[in-house]
Amino acid sequence: MRVLLISNLYPPYIIGGMEIYLQNVVQRLSVTGEISLITTAPFSGKASLKPKLSREGNVKIYRFFPINVYHQYKRSNSSVLKTIWYLLDVYNIHTRQVVRQVLREEKPDIVHTHNLRGLSISAWDAVKDAGLPLIHTLHDYHFLCRNSLLLHGKDARFCDGNDIVCRFYRPLMRRLTGSKPEAVLAPSQFVLDQFKQAGFFHGVDLAVLPLWADDPDDSEMGTSYGGSLQVLYMGTVSRHKGVRYLISAFLQLRDDNAQLEIVGSGDRELDECRLLAQHDKRIRFLGFVSGDEKEKAFARANVVVLPSIWYDNSPVIIYESLARGKPVVASRIGGIPELVQHEYNGLLFEPRNVGDLAACLARLGNDRELWNSLARNAKASSARFTAEAHMQGLLQIYRSVTTNCV
Repeated sequence: MRVLLISNLYPPYIIGGMEIYLQNVVQRLSVTGEISLITTAPFSGKASLKPKLSREGNVKIYRFFPINVYHQYKRSNSSVLKTIWYLLDVYNIHTRQVVRQVLREEKPDIVHTHNLRGLSISAWDAVKDAGLPLIHTLHDYHFLCRNSLLLHGKDARFCDGNDIVCRFYRPLMRRLTGSKPEAVLAPSQFVLDQFKQAGFFHGVDLAVLPLWADDPDDSEMGTSYGGSLQVLYMGTVSRHKGVRYLISAFLQLRDDNAQLEIVGSGDRELDECRLLAQHDKRIRFLGFVSGDEKEKAFARANVVVLPSIWYDNSPVIIYESLARGKPVVASRIGGIPELVQHEYNGLLFEPRNVGDLAACLARLGNDRELWNSLARNAKASSARFTAEAHMQGLLQIYRSVTTNCV
């Protein structure tokens, strides 16, 4: 089967777990058929406006810069430029032309789109113009909210669609998306429900397809509790990730031997978090790590915390933590409770509630029996989230869609 995937970012341009997930999917699909990918690249002169073909193994990758004021990987802090960027991103005609060109060259049997922010929904029209079956995976809330997070303003309030901009944006996107995909997937039921309630995708097949994390060969290493509470946050340090609430909660702990490691790059929020933690030597900022350094960070930890304040979809860090037998303490929000079951493989707390989070950490610091139970169940619960299960489900959907569209 010839599959063409489309996504705004792809390694080495990585903002979150979605890019890593997509790379893993591409690698596995390349064993089953002919795979090609359309993605973006930063502006590097006129030549970058045209799709440039490269190869990774037997995968064809087309990269181009969709005409706009900046590339999503190199976002601007200018409110004026951001406004222009969003306007051009609603429907980018240049993207439609590039996708149409690649479709003519590759002649795929099916097209599977992922994040389209930075490419725009115009990619779908190119696919439909070619008469090809289309599948889309929802990784965030791009079609519901202009910033994809359902959060607005400095106070990060939740978007209900009544924001002055989203009041126009959401109906427009509902009309542009229509019922164009044959199937829409999401790793959590929560995300699908948000789109259904907002009136999207009438008559379209909807399906939940959980993600996965590979179980490293040395995943049994470092799964014992050790001498004290070792807390790990791994991910981007941005406002919606809620890291400042984790730091505030950790500062309430009276255990001098407890440690908090914050692993990941960030924006201005990272500076704010460093300032908040500057007087506590128990808190360390390690920056972005990968490979062996990432595994060492997991091995040192006996609990992983995900303090999200947005409607998180299905965070890859949870799959990674469970696969390594690490209990997860996480916000009770979005699709997280579909993965973390309170007092089974982790603990849930109310988002933004510093006292609630601090109490969860204190429980794990004082109750080794509880930690042992959560750690065993974390490892056990990861058994259903495997690459094999995910890929079988994905290929089954591909076959179903292509058969029905013949």
